[in-house]
Amino acid sequence: MPRPALPLSPISYTTTAHASMGTILIATSASTLAAVALADDAAAALNDLRMSYPARRLVPGKPEAHEIHREAITAHLDAGKPLPAPKLDGTPFQRAVWAAIAAIPRGETRTYAQLAADLGRPSAVRAVARACASNRVALAVPCHRVVGAGGKMTGYRWGVERKRVLLENERR
Repeated sequence: MPRPALPLSPISYTTTAHASMGTILIATSASTLAAVALADDAAAALNDLRMSYPARRLVPGKPEAHEIHREAITAHLDAGKPLPAPKLDGTPFQRAVWAAIAAIPRGETRTYAQLAADLGRPSAVRAVARACASNRVALAVPCHRVVGAGGKMTGYRWGVERKRVLLENERR
């Protein structure tokens, strides 16, 4: 399935960090957190970002806000510290879905249908799933907490195994 493009600024500043779940790639624009990717290595994460946004210029760098995101994300992964809600690129519907996902308590899950109902749009299950698939910021929008009907572990951009481990770590 092709990954949907989001309206993003033309430049992202990127950096990588290492945490218990592997390599993290963080991309920020001038005012938003544009992407957080989990990968086995930095090259794979950067390649995924380039494929998703071929027109976007990626610039290695460490602006001050970038460092704040990096420290917060690695502390979240390695020590379970809560993440602050970042300003995100996306459509109004995507941001509403992502806010609903961010409200799911650590270690708990919701189905796509439950999220659609919580948003007052019970027939928008596929649109909710699409908003999850459009999520470029692992952990900041904890889409790993969204599961299929009956609690089934379904697809996750960064791998179902990572999704399972994230949920297990949150439940501890």
